[in-house]
Amino acid sequence: CRRAGVQPLDAGPKVAVLQFRNERFANPTGLVQFLQSQSNTARLRPDQRLVVTRSWDDPRDRLRGTGVLLKQLAEIAENVPAKSKVPA
Repeated sequence: CRRAGVQPLDAGPKVAVLQFRNERFANPTGLVQFLQSQSNTARLRPDQRLVVTRSWDDPRDRLRGTGVLLKQLAEIAENVPAKSKVPA
């Protein structure tokens, strides 16, 4: 959660809801690409919470699934593109 900037995370049998610390994600472009790659299973709500739909009926599957999701988000957050340098 720390690496991904997630605080808090709530996961149930059908959906996970993540909130980003200070309502910001370190790599917004990467988050948009993630959302596009997840087609209809992930969306960002107007309150800046990420909602991911999954089928995690078994608590162990839920724990593993949220772990995979957090690792993906952490990798995206840590892969911030270098800012373009403007000539002086």
